[in-house]
Amino acid sequence: MFSQNSSKEYIFSLVWDQLAQYLQSMKDMGEQRRIPNISWNTARFFIETLREYPINNILEIGPANWFSTMILALAAPQSSITTLECSRHAFEELVLNLSSFFKLFDEPNIDAPLFPANISPKFTSGTYQQQVGKCSTFFWDARQILPSFVSGASELRCHDPESLLTNVSERRFECIFIDGAFRMTRDFFDLSYPLLLPGGIMIIDDVIKYRWKMDGFHEYLEQLGVPYEIIQTDEDDGVMFIKKMISETKTL
Repeated sequence: MFSQNSSKEYIFSLVWDQLAQYLQSMKDMGEQRRIPNISWNTARFFIETLREYPINNILEIGPANWFSTMILALAAPQSSITTLECSRHAFEELVLNLSSFFKLFDEPNIDAPLFPANISPKFTSGTYQQQVGKCSTFFWDARQILPSFVSGASELRCHDPESLLTNVSERRFECIFIDGAFRMTRDFFDLSYPLLLPGGIMIIDDVIKYRWKMDGFHEYLEQLGVPYEIIQTDEDDGVMFIKKMISETKTL
């Protein structure tokens, strides 16, 4: 297991100085505001692991406001990312921060401010999805929208009469990252696992420190016969790693 500082230095060695500065600023802001973002060690695990797989599409459930999504983009620069966030404030902040990140990511020599309000998209009460760079982000309850990713529904309406998603295309993913509400982990797994392509990987965060909040999720997987590995990334926490067998035809 690496130290947090060595993992941070490793990540910074892979990017140019301005992008490293931006990542540090985002991480510091998250810690100050007690936003539950992934650790530097977990970020390093993502980068080292995802580069071993041919990943074109990533699903992230529970991105909070930015950091893990940016790490996923660095880990698999060729991939498209779909994020699902159920907090309006986090959704809008996510879009703002990703706008700045992808501008730095695509144009490393530009002099972009760290918090560029001038490039923030305009939000209205009916804004429930935004395309930012290679990231398609949704302000939506994952438990409602994931079934539509299976069916390719033409539209999806929530309880809010102004909330309507159109052309929700059928989606499949080579990588799924779950970091949402702990007690909903089983729901997130049941709904997203069918979207994971054979040979794809699923990573679930906080499975050591907050196992007690996951309502028997580990035992549930054992009952299903889904093999998993617990990888300790931090002194008191780690991730669950699941690889879907290429020959797997099981439905949940």
